[in-house]
Amino acid sequence: MKILKHKFMTLALMLALGLLNASLSYGQGTCSSCAISALNAAEISTLQYMYDEEGVAGDFYLAMNALWQQKAFSSIAAAEKKHAAALLKQLSVHGITPIAGLDPNLVVIKEEVINRGSLSLLDAYMAAGLVEEQDISDLKLAMAATKAPELIKVYGDLKKASENHLRAVAKNVTNLGGQYVAQLLPENEVNTIIGVKSGKGPQSGNQQNRKQGANKQKGKK
Repeated sequence: MKILKHKFMTLALMLALGLLNASLSYGQGTCSSCAISALNAAEISTLQYMYDEEGVAGDFYLAMNALWQQKAFSSIAAAEKKHAAALLKQLSVHGITPIAGLDPNLVVIKEEVINRGSLSLLDAYMAAGLVEEQDISDLKLAMAATKAPELIKVYGDLKKASENHLRAVAKNVTNLGGQYVAQLLPENEVNTIIGVKSGKGPQSGNQQNRKQGANKQKGKK
């Protein structure tokens, strides 16, 4: 988790530096009628990073599906492939080349979530939740740090997709008798996304059984 927080701070600093250093802008002036915006150095670095991050997410879900043969993992893996393609298209139209080699932070994150997901099916879903929370967090930062309409649109679409994935992950955690709890994002934000009232997490199967048993006892009285 320390590594994830460090990565989060690194990305935030990268974005901040780009916003403060206007002299690093690529291209001169603006054009409200142009379909392709001129991007500054931070916007370019962020786009490259987000492309790689989607690739890591896809690799994670492929690994989890190979290990656990879950429909949720195979479906999300296919979705992540489309997400990466959407970001690759943005790189292409802006004339940007993907980074050669994976960012060291992403290498560590990939290893961490795959190792965790290999422990058990429940751990696999919790690791998937962490992947989605990380993605949502980074997409929010990316959206806040750009004025390019085309990037705001694609980042926004990917954020909504990650929220859908997180809901699916939380549902599967509950189905396994567990309870999904926030791992990176604020608890109230995660609860809003997965449809749980703050302070009232989803009940596990055992909790529900105890409650039903208690109600039956009351009925007998």
